[in-house]
Amino acid sequence: MEADTRTKGDETSGGTADNAVEAAQRAPLDGPSGARVQAAAEQAAIRRFGQKRHLPQRSVEAWLALGADAGRMLLGLSAALNLRTGQLAAVLDMLPEVALREGVSPAAVLARPEIKRIAAAPGSAPERASKLLAALRVLRYPRLSRALAKLQGQIEALRMPAGAAVMLPRELSSGQLVIELRVGSTTELDGALDALRQRRIQLALIFELLGGANEF
Repeated sequence: MEADTRTKGDETSGGTADNAVEAAQRAPLDGPSGARVQAAAEQAAIRRFGQKRHLPQRSVEAWLALGADAGRMLLGLSAALNLRTGQLAAVLDMLPEVALREGVSPAAVLARPEIKRIAAAPGSAPERASKLLAALRVLRYPRLSRALAKLQGQIEALRMPAGAAVMLPRELSSGQLVIELRVGSTTELDGALDALRQRRIQLALIFELLGGANEF
């Protein structure tokens, strides 16, 4: 029996980031004592995962502060999507704020249908990780997300000709649109500039919307 016990202990203490959830769940569950062992095992799994990802200590502590259910759920999600250090830190920054905004627990946020769909969806882990961050940003800044969608719709409605493109800036706070021209002659240049002049009113509306988006 001693050999069996040592084998299980070795497996738990040696769990990697990919099997951290399973390692945490090997603890006994019967009674208050078992629950404490379970909680300690899950916290240890989170610390190991954070250490392997070189996660800042403050982010690890924020993770542990989410509560047992949310901590366990995020551990499984992080392993499934192979979240990078920066991505995981961003999730830990956004998750408590979303929970506070919506008046629910962090676990309830992670259990939302759109989050669960991302976790279970086909596709590469990096692609799904990006979708997870985007979904949390929408929940964190709902008004800004609606403003961005409206801006993008207005830009698409411009129907710019080939060789000319209007794009939103990386930082909305700049208040600037990005206009890209790809021309091979002065004739094409004149055509692209004419297209912009013809859309001056629509562009003015986009600038106005862009200024409003900066207020969020």
